[in-house]
This record gives sequence, C-alpha cells and structure tokens, in this order.
Amino acid sequence: MSEQTFGKEIDAVTALVRAECVSDHQAKELAKRIIAFERNEQFLRDFNTDEAEAELKAWMFCAPRFELIQLAKAHENKQKAWITFTTSNKKPKGKARIEEMKFIEGFMRIQDKTLVGNIKREKNKQSAVIRYQKRATNQLVKAVHHLAKGEEF
Repeated sequence: MSEQTFGKEIDAVTALVRAECVSDHQAKELAKRIIAFERNEQFLRDFNTDEAEAELKAWMFCAPRFELIQLAKAHENKQKAWITFTTSNKKPKGKARIEEMKFIEGFMRIQDKTLVGNIKREKNKQSAVIRYQKRATNQLVKAVHHLAKGEEF
C-alpha cells in the first residue's frame, strides 16, 4: 500500500482505529490493511467482463461477419463474388480463388482470436484481483486477531 498515493486515506482511517490499537504503528498498519481490502473490494464490484463478451457476441452475429462467410462460400462454390480482396477478378479461378478464400478465413480467424484474447485477459485480471483480495482479507483478519489479543502485528 503506497503511503504517497493513499496518505490522506491512511491518516483518516488511522485516526478512526487508533483508540483500539496498542500503538500508532499498529493503527497505521491496520489502516493500510483496511484500505487495501476496500480498494480491492471496490475494484471487484466495478470489474466487468460483460463488455468484452458483448463485443465477441456482436462480432459473431453481425451482418458483416455473415457477409464474409457468404463471400467465402461463394468462392468455395466457384460462384461470382460481389467483392474481392486479393484479386480484381470477381470470379477467380484456381490459385486466385483459394488465396481469396484463405484471406477471408484468415481475417475472420484473426478477429475471433483478438476478441477471445480480450476476454481471456479480462478474466485473468479478474482472477488476479480475486487473489489479491483473498490476501488482503487474510491480512486484515490476522490484524484483527492480533488486535483482539492486544498483540502487535
């Protein structure tokens, strides 16, 4: 817990708990643990992976994605395409047709991986915060136990 960043908060909480503590040092340490717990708790309340998941769902079911799928199928079925990316020929043949299909499928794979990666990163952040919160909770509980016994910590 950074005293530079949370100095005012630490001082305020220290003043609130000082009467229950054995020393000023103990009061300050307890204040830091309370603030760490509260800070993590607030982050967990505010944490939300819904945005990343909504972005993925929006991409999976959006009109441009369906159009790309239909375009890839048109090339696969050797039909005339309404747009091409790697050739000017609207009905490419052979290698040009395969390259066009690979380009479209590759683009969709990259987009899918990017969105799934965003969700994984958000979930990993959430897991880290949960670990920090467990630690903060344990530290706070230990401090309260020591306080109840009248011991330093």
